[in-house]
Amino acid sequence: MAEITVQSPLGPLTLAEADGSITQLDWRAARRSAETPLLREARRQLLAYFAGKLREFDLPLSFGAARRRLRLRQQSRRHYRAVPSRARRRPAHRRL
Repeated sequence: MAEITVQSPLGPLTLAEADGSITQLDWRAARRSAETPLLREARRQLLAYFAGKLREFDLPLSFGAARRRLRLRQQSRRHYRAVPSRARRRPAHRRL
């Protein structure tokens, strides 16, 4: 997966690409940098957005990883709700 860091008014943002689509936008500096034409275009669009010159992005996005995280979160919530409510309560010595 190729990543680049874009310096923005919000701090460093990492853009990641895999299989010709943007797969991630993260609030950190990239661990490794590998520029691709798509990431260069994404950087250009982000900088234009922050400069007030762009309102809509035209980039291929892949939400596969986001969908997997959402399914995992939903599954975790179902398991949590299956635990009896008394067992979910915090012990008295740990309550605030």
